[in-house]
Amino acid sequence: MPAEFLQHATTAAVGAVPIYLVFIAIEVIAVRLLDARPQGRAGKGYSLVDTIDSFALGIGSVIIHGITQIGPLVGGISALYALTPLKMPTSQWWSWTLLLIGYDLLYYLRHRASHRVRLMWAGHQVHHSSQYFNLAVALRRKWAPPWQLAFNIPLALLGFSPAMIGVVITVDLTYQFFLHTETIGRLPRWFEFVCNSPSHHRVHHGSDPDYLDRNYGAFLIIWDRMFGTFVPETHPATYGLAHPIDSTNPLTIGVSGYRDILRDLRDSHTLRERLACVLRSPS
Repeated sequence: MPAEFLQHATTAAVGAVPIYLVFIAIEVIAVRLLDARPQGRAGKGYSLVDTIDSFALGIGSVIIHGITQIGPLVGGISALYALTPLKMPTSQWWSWTLLLIGYDLLYYLRHRASHRVRLMWAGHQVHHSSQYFNLAVALRRKWAPPWQLAFNIPLALLGFSPAMIGVVITVDLTYQFFLHTETIGRLPRWFEFVCNSPSHHRVHHGSDPDYLDRNYGAFLIIWDRMFGTFVPETHPATYGLAHPIDSTNPLTIGVSGYRDILRDLRDSHTLRERLACVLRSPS
């Protein structure tokens, strides 16, 4: 089973990379030559330095995740799956549908926690660090240890195999890749009521006070509607962090959140202060 998962995950992830590159190239042409963005968008299209940073941060994330997450996911999730008496069939459409919905709900919870717990935000802020909004920005994945894998434990215990989980993770992330664009305006209302869209995700990347910490969904937006975190796109977003990182060095961008936590821990004097440095909401 571990080998099966690794084969599925690696094949799917590697196979998606050329697709990403092709669509980034198409968007660059559309934005720079055809000015394809809807009128009134606040973004700036593409910047060479920013795009290089996005690729560098993406490569860094792949390396970090490969070192810290493949082992725990293959070993830990596989062990839990082996222990549970439940086994979901891989050949039934309803099994995949349940897994997609379950994973998406757990993603919502993890994503929301990544914005509300400082230690998790330290890694996730990498994804929000660009003042641009384009498909290349989607490559800015978090630089973080494997604690996010804990959110997949319920799926394994419910009988979804590591191979199935790996495939759904890849499908979900690929869908999210296409959310990072200004070239698509609003989609049909029925679709945007249920599913995440570029319009909804532009809100999520906005640093405007009315857009902060909203629209956490991955494939589905219904969790945000249910739990009160949904906000529609009413004006062009100002992209980037509320407190921007004053650097274009990918290494600085990748570790700045952890650096700030370590600085505050050094200046703390009590256990309560140290716990607050790590667990409080990002300021």
